[in-house]
Amino acid sequence: MFIKTPYWYFKNAVDSFFIKALTEATEKEKTIRGKIDGRKVNVKRRESDVKFISQQWVYDALMPYIRTANQSAKWDYDFNYCESAQYTIYKKGQHYGWHTDMADDPYDMEDTNFKGKVRKLSCTLLLNDAKEFKGGDFEFDLRNIRDEENIVKVTELKNKGDLIVFPSHLWHRVKPVTSGKRLSLVVWFIGPPFK
Repeated sequence: MFIKTPYWYFKNAVDSFFIKALTEATEKEKTIRGKIDGRKVNVKRRESDVKFISQQWVYDALMPYIRTANQSAKWDYDFNYCESAQYTIYKKGQHYGWHTDMADDPYDMEDTNFKGKVRKLSCTLLLNDAKEFKGGDFEFDLRNIRDEENIVKVTELKNKGDLIVFPSHLWHRVKPVTSGKRLSLVVWFIGPPFK
C-alpha cells in the first residue's frame, strides 16, 4: 500500500490541563509491562511500562485531530471504534523495536468490539517535553520499492501536547531512552478490514 504522507502532526494538540487530568486518571490504574498482541515479549523487542484508560473525554479531545489527519493526509480510512488508550512510560534503557500496530489475525480477538476489525490509524501524544529525557526518538522505516531502509525520524514530537497520527500498518519504533523518562499516550482507531 503506497502512502504519500506517512504521518500528520499537530503542535500543542492538548494543553497542560488535559495532560494533568490524564495523569491523574492513570494514577489509579495498574502499571503492567508492555506486551505485543497481548503476549509477553522479549525485552530486546519491547521494554516499557503501560497503563490503560477508557475515559470518553480522552477520545472526545483526540477525535477531531484524528479526523483532520485522516482527511488532510488523504488516507480516508473507514474507522468506527477505538481501543483503550495506552499511557506509556519509557524509563532509561526502555524502548520499542520495529513493529506495526496491526494485529496478526483480526478474527482472533477476545473483545467482541474488535472481532473482525483492523487497526487503521494510530496516534501518539507526547506527554512531557523532550528536554526532560534523552533518546526515545520516534522513527518510521518507510522502505522504498527496492526494500532498502528509509528511516525517518519524527522531529515534530518535541513538546508535551504534540501529536502525530499515522496509518497503523507503517513500521515504526521508539529508540531507547538514555536518560530521564518519556511519557506518551497511544490510541488505535479500528474499522472493517481493507477492501
